[in-house]
Amino acid sequence: MNLQKNIIIIPKKELIRYFIMNTKFPLTPQEIRRARESLGLSRADVALELGFAVGNTTSVGMWEKGERKVPFKHHAKLLDILKNGIPKSKRSSNKSSSRFTNTKRTAAKSLHRNINYSKNEQIKDHRQIGEGNHCVYLYYLPSLKENAELKGEDKWKCKIGRSKYPDPSIRTNQQTIGLPEQTEHGLTILTNKPEELESAIHEILKGFGRHIADAPGKEWFTTSPNEIESLYNYLIKDYK
Repeated sequence: MNLQKNIIIIPKKELIRYFIMNTKFPLTPQEIRRARESLGLSRADVALELGFAVGNTTSVGMWEKGERKVPFKHHAKLLDILKNGIPKSKRSSNKSSSRFTNTKRTAAKSLHRNINYSKNEQIKDHRQIGEGNHCVYLYYLPSLKENAELKGEDKWKCKIGRSKYPDPSIRTNQQTIGLPEQTEHGLTILTNKPEELESAIHEILKGFGRHIADAPGKEWFTTSPNEIESLYNYLIKDYK
């Protein structure tokens, strides 16, 4: 009997493709999240170690929620991270660590040098820019801005956050209770990627040493509406 007639030859490339498409990540979404948290890692730490752009934590979040499968190409690296952790010197939250890829670091430094922050330039407030169904916002206490201007400074303590609504007041009305004075909204950036845009702006400002660690909250920075608008104009192609 000639058995060769019944043998089907499957190309090696197709076998590899079938293996990749049908191989599941060995941990459930809940186990991924628990393993990450048990190691004291943030989503940003994991994303950065996997080679994602700074501030891009969307994929890791979707894996942990079960909204997206972990791609096969990340299986080995992600398992290693969840088993052995990430050295503190390489974590995105470590102030002494590099917060940017080489490209973003170079671009951010170039941007910082080239933006014209004239101390005599009139600050443009209450601006709304961008397009989208969500937003990143900036607000501040008027007295802090006034004190900065009296000193001839063009930056002061500002809060930079995000909202799932295009109107930031829905979010900020809850945050400003208990503050010593009524806040001023300096800038609203409409976007469809609020988490990524907010993280990118935060990381760039932290890289310049602008984060205010002792503020009542984690999202206060020494900056201004003009500076954040300039940063957005640089980042707009990635965070529309």
